Amino acid sequence: MNKKVYLFSYEVPHVKTIDLAKKLIFKGYSVTVMGFPFKRKFKNKIETFEERPHQLLEGDLYSTCKEIGADLIKISSWEMNDTLNSLPKNTNDTIYITCISKIIPKEIIDGRIILNAHPGLLPENRGLDAFKWSIIKAMGVGVTVHAINHEIDAGIILARVRTPILEGDTLFDVAARNYQLENFMLENFELYIDNLHSKTKVDVDKYSLSKNLIANIDLENINNIFIDQKKNLIKISKLKVISLVDYEFETFFN
Repeated sequence: MNKKVYLFSYEVPHVKTIDLAKKLIFKGYSVTVMGFPFKRKFKNKIETFEERPHQLLEGDLYSTCKEIGADLIKISSWEMNDTLNSLPKNTNDTIYITCISKIIPKEIIDGRIILNAHPGLLPENRGLDAFKWSIIKAMGVGVTVHAINHEIDAGIILARVRTPILEGDTLFDVAARNYQLENFMLENFELYIDNLHSKTKVDVDKYSLSKNLIANIDLENINNIFIDQKKNLIKISKLKVISLVDYEFETFFN
């Protein structure tokens, strides 16, 4: 089992990063948070649908990491530098996980295993706003863990899980469950890390990358779409696993 985990994050406390760090430390991993530069983005005033909790926490990242028992490396830039060059490469006991929405430069990826939890089912649902598109197009809600490469939402697929959708679910219930599943799959990456050897790669020539951002879709509109698509989404969520990289976590909601 890999014992050293580096988490790509921002230079401010970040919910997904801190939650994952706590769980991995509890399981016996040595965790280092890498704090990269971060710029706050100001959204339009339109009431939009957000599929995950607000991710930025108050406080100091150093103090937060110290409190939970994680190491911290502050990175001055996303460009290659001495700090990034010194990070381990090609080791059997080191894994990198990205917890943030940032394209990792190829120079950082080369020689390292970097895992990502994509909030959609790859290879079909590549690109921006994957969760929203899975609702709008009724293409199946789920999460994919993959080892990234220099192509966006590509690389080697390690595991895919369909997010269960129940009769009484609201859109917010499904979004929360999908986000929880992202974290759950990353926390348990050791269950399917050996699938790296399967070389199940995303065919970027066959499956196109969506560059259409729909972040400003209003809440009422996407909720009505969810209601219209709900029967289809429930049906798809109950489909059986179809390949070795699909998983069913039967105890996820117990």
